[in-house]
Amino acid sequence: MKIDLRDPDTWAALERQAYEGTVNVLPLPAPAYKYFSELTAVYRAFRFEGMPKEEAEARKRLLLKDYQRQVQEIRQAREANASYQDAIRNAGTLLSEIEKAESVYEIATKACNVIGKLIGDASFYSRQIAKIQKEAERPAPKKRKRKAADTTAEAVEKEASNETLS
Repeated sequence: MKIDLRDPDTWAALERQAYEGTVNVLPLPAPAYKYFSELTAVYRAFRFEGMPKEEAEARKRLLLKDYQRQVQEIRQAREANASYQDAIRNAGTLLSEIEKAESVYEIATKACNVIGKLIGDASFYSRQIAKIQKEAERPAPKKRKRKAADTTAEAVEKEASNETLS
């Protein structure tokens, strides 16, 4: 049986049970378990150990704030997880498009799109595309021509030793 903690009547009944020391915290989610366990201890101190009413009310407010903070953190973690799962699904689709891509430019743009989605950075894709386009506009570097004689093993070894010396 699931307990609806958003129902004001259910919440009031659980607080009443905490006051009486009869609340069953076992079926409750972790933040509620903690809240009602600690609230029971506060009520016990108020009823039997002489804690002033103002102090009990102040502690109850602090416990409630802590409960609400924990619930909010859990909600945010769930939303982040759902967003991450969506990004993984989108990345899977884009990966198949990368496999079908026919140009290096197309592969690079789709790969940047995948990375941007996976890391959750909306501007990553546009920054990388700007770099790719800038690189495409630069003239290609000139390739050094080799002489036919330079392809022998002796010439390659000589070139390698010259590079290590310089």
